[in-house]
Amino acid sequence: MGEGERYEQAWREYHDALSWMQGNRQLNAYLGWNLAAIANDLIDRAYPGLREGRAPSPATAIVHIAADGEVDYQVTEGTRLLVVDERAPGDRVYEVTSRITAADVITLIGADEVGSQHDDRHPVLAARVIAAQEGRSHLRLVDDGEGRTDA
Repeated sequence: MGEGERYEQAWREYHDALSWMQGNRQLNAYLGWNLAAIANDLIDRAYPGLREGRAPSPATAIVHIAADGEVDYQVTEGTRLLVVDERAPGDRVYEVTSRITAADVITLIGADEVGSQHDDRHPVLAARVIAAQEGRSHLRLVDDGEGRTDA
């Protein structure tokens, strides 16, 4: 399907989904007064940060680790996620084919910031994860430079 055909199909789906609104005078009056607020709310939900200049990433892969340690892979349309598992030499490359929507991504992430190895908090959070993996507290005594520690 070419670009023009995809656009036309998307427009028809949009029109069909909203056809119930045609001729509803109360709704048309409401939309007339509130269209900008409604559109901004929908855009903010679908693409957080878009109106502030942060471009959305339509292709998203999420590795979701639940509190109980269970791992789940979530992938949006337009993304190819391959899992390479060296423990299964006869079937080591597996493609995750199930897909979620942008709304599902927003629901899963919520209002949490997305961190990375390049943000200011990374060294502190990495130290906490390593300490937890080693079964020790992430808090430690700090030497003041004169051989004394501040407890």
